[in-house]
Amino acid sequence: MLPCVVGNIEGKPIILASKDSVLQRGDILLSIDSIDTGRRMQEEIALVSGTVQWKQHKAAENLLLFKNTEAAITLERNGQVISTTVRCGRVRSFPFEHPRMQQLSGSSPADAVWYVDMAQVSVADIEEKIADLSLAKGVIFDLRGYPNDNGKILEYLTDAPLQSMRWNIPHIVYPDQERVQGSDTNGRWQLVPKKPRIKGKVVFLAGNGTYSQGESILNIVEEYRLGEIIGGASAGANGNIIMFPLVGSGVITWTGMKVTKHDGSQHHLVGIKPNLPAVRTLKGVREGRDEVVEAALNLIK
Repeated sequence: MLPCVVGNIEGKPIILASKDSVLQRGDILLSIDSIDTGRRMQEEIALVSGTVQWKQHKAAENLLLFKNTEAAITLERNGQVISTTVRCGRVRSFPFEHPRMQQLSGSSPADAVWYVDMAQVSVADIEEKIADLSLAKGVIFDLRGYPNDNGKILEYLTDAPLQSMRWNIPHIVYPDQERVQGSDTNGRWQLVPKKPRIKGKVVFLAGNGTYSQGESILNIVEEYRLGEIIGGASAGANGNIIMFPLVGSGVITWTGMKVTKHDGSQHHLVGIKPNLPAVRTLKGVREGRDEVVEAALNLIK
């Protein structure tokens, strides 16, 4: 695997963070081992099932998958084409674009705006700062990456109990899904209010990389109106995964659980749409900016 994180921005694979200094933030991946990345992404999009946004996310993510120990890379950096070699391997911890938790603005606890990357923090990490977060003018929770089992932080945003979306596991008795014997609907999250309550403006960031656990959190936010949702539509891909290994190295995965919204309406292939759409640009990435975070800050101010 290449030691970096790539985003599908303006239809191009853009490096957002890297563990190898050869690969820099804002670089456009043009080719990997002489394979054109634009063509490869279109091939991946054709093979992946799901929403348009999920296909775009997986197409960029799958570019990084390699068995070889190194890869020949061609990239564009500020109009200059660069050819180099990058070592590949098993990535034990991925790089992140943003600090895991930081105060973005404000000079006092009451006018502070905090950013929290849900992919990097645990519930304990958040609870260490809960006194500051509860007093803050605003808190931005980033759900564009995969959450770190920290959905319980929603308990600090409510005065009433919360329940997650509907999870339905079919009871399969007969072949070919004939005469399905109902569904197991147990296991939904049951969240109870906790103190201190976060009282300021709360914003959740979403996008095509918001799926599974991230969508379970985001759906609760949407259903109970716990905060604003900014960014792009979520993937519309939730539910426990079933994996079926093929001969060779291939694996087929699919959802073994029908997930619906609280009112029973469809979630798969729909996802959760933002209250305020916001997109990132190549120019912004190269300038060290994140337009989605900026949109959240503007909303809070």
